[in-house]
Amino acid sequence: ANQLTDFTLPSHAEELDRYWVNPPFSYVVIYYDNEKDEQRYHVIEPSLTTFEGELIENLQEGIRDRLVYVSDEPVSKIGGDQSISRAMEDVLGDYGLNLEAPQFYSLLYYIQRQFEGYGQLQPLLMDNHIEDISCDGYDLPVFVYHDEFDDVKTNISFGKQALDDLVIRLGQMANRQLSVGEPISNATLPDGSRAELVYTEEVSPKGSAFTIRQYDEETITPVELINYGTFSIEQMVYFWLAIENNMNLIFAGGTASGKTTSLNAVSMFMSPNSKVITIEDTREISLSHENWLSNVTRERLSEGNTIGMYDLLRSALRHRPEYIIVGEVRG
Repeated sequence: ANQLTDFTLPSHAEELDRYWVNPPFSYVVIYYDNEKDEQRYHVIEPSLTTFEGELIENLQEGIRDRLVYVSDEPVSKIGGDQSISRAMEDVLGDYGLNLEAPQFYSLLYYIQRQFEGYGQLQPLLMDNHIEDISCDGYDLPVFVYHDEFDDVKTNISFGKQALDDLVIRLGQMANRQLSVGEPISNATLPDGSRAELVYTEEVSPKGSAFTIRQYDEETITPVELINYGTFSIEQMVYFWLAIENNMNLIFAGGTASGKTTSLNAVSMFMSPNSKVITIEDTREISLSHENWLSNVTRERLSEGNTIGMYDLLRSALRHRPEYIIVGEVRG
């Protein structure tokens, strides 16, 4: 902890782990709550006074107005921290406020977090130990699936308006429009994470909900899967021979059992210059091939038709592919 962030462990708790996710602004403490007999995942961020909380609201409007004149690009894309930092200095100057460095950077952290679009979820998305983030409704705690502690309850929750706004914003970041008429959507977020989004109480009595599945930035190789014990050397050689001899492969299994990870790994056995076409509902497959055409289905919007997997398959055959990879089939 430092002067920006501080946390005191509850007297009835036993600390299990503690690490930074975005130094020096946010870190995580994972502890066992002896009273409630459960593990907790606690995010610690800079503390704000009432005045600073109100100031952030005003600063956001002023910064947004200034950045709109800079570019038509989304705010989070135009120079990142530097653009926002300079705009924040200008707005503070207009207010006649001169903040100390710790206070300035604490406010900048929260403003940047909002402009990036993830808000309170930002620290969770920056934690490489987290595989899944899920929220089941209004005023319910967000849960994470941690690679060491499994399912853990966090200290983050969203009220009705905040959760509705967040789900809409996550959809917009992936060019998906959610509404009362179209309350369910899957999406691929800008950082590559996969999100399943549910809007309002139309299909979910507890309210808006989401699950975000995070992926490793680097594809796991066949050798790594052998070292992990996922496959034996003989099984991996069998896949290699099958692909070399143009056999069909199907990976089937439960949720988070490693289907896509295995598919990405064995795709490395395909010739580097082969023409490869992928067909998916949500972009998950990651190939290193240059001659790779990636296709994603499209849900029906206000205008235009739904483009499903069969439509993409018919189109793919006209591209003269040597390999066609179909992602997760949900139906």
